[in-house]
Amino acid sequence: VENGVLFVPMPEEGTVTDMVLFVGKKMFGSFVIDNETPLGGKGKAGSLPSPIPKTAGFFTAPVVGTKIGEEVKVTLSWFQPMKFYQGAYFLTLPTLIDSDVHGSKRQGGALAAGLVTIHVTVNTGVPEPVRHSAVCQMHVVSQGPGQVTLATDRHNTWTNDIFQLSYLVWGNAIVTSLNIQGANPNNQADQRNTFCLSISPPDPSRTQTFARSVVFLLDRSGSMSGHPMKMARESIIFGLDQLTEYDDFMIIAYNKSQHPNTPGLQSAKRGNVDDAKGWVSQIDAGGVTDILTP
Repeated sequence: VENGVLFVPMPEEGTVTDMVLFVGKKMFGSFVIDNETPLGGKGKAGSLPSPIPKTAGFFTAPVVGTKIGEEVKVTLSWFQPMKFYQGAYFLTLPTLIDSDVHGSKRQGGALAAGLVTIHVTVNTGVPEPVRHSAVCQMHVVSQGPGQVTLATDRHNTWTNDIFQLSYLVWGNAIVTSLNIQGANPNNQADQRNTFCLSISPPDPSRTQTFARSVVFLLDRSGSMSGHPMKMARESIIFGLDQLTEYDDFMIIAYNKSQHPNTPGLQSAKRGNVDDAKGWVSQIDAGGVTDILTP
């Protein structure tokens, strides 16, 4: 009987929530604790191993009481934040297998068929059909309003690469989704439920831009001479570039008195913005600061 160590590629932002081991005909449920929590005590398998050092990019866990050459199957559940870009969430899984781990299965740049299979269920929490794409060939197992289950083909050779799946969530309005995952019935050691709340913005092309009235204040007193004034001018110009044609704006430079660039708010049309940039570029520092009158 030996003690082993399980290494599973894991995104560093991933959080493991549940692990079940199948060793021969035996099944072991577990609950996940912090790596720094000391492990101890004695059981049928003997003493538990010491805490395993953290390894970047891997989830590690002790596997006790196994025999050399014995097959161990692991079911692992975890949460990880997904990237959001241009209205789509991106799920990335670390499925790249090093040739040293399974060198006998290498076939050129790919792995043998059936070595890696992926089964993914997407639940957006909204009734619209799921619009999805993946970096590898997958077929639809089942689908319904706001949900689709995809799987790789076991008969196809697995291209050894990181798996990525994306699905669109942009719609006509802000979308909220609460997904609740019940406890694993096979793991009596940990019967806690988990949930995931997501809030997705609407498609910008389907929204109405809110008009803003923006007043920029620029301190031009003597204490702003040199680099501070240079940075202040650049900040105002940056802010001007963020305006849209729906906005109104004006700039007030002040020291012992106030110096507006215009008598009042004006439309952020391109010509007005360009004129304001030129006006800001000519502002120099000088005089004392009157912070009471404004």
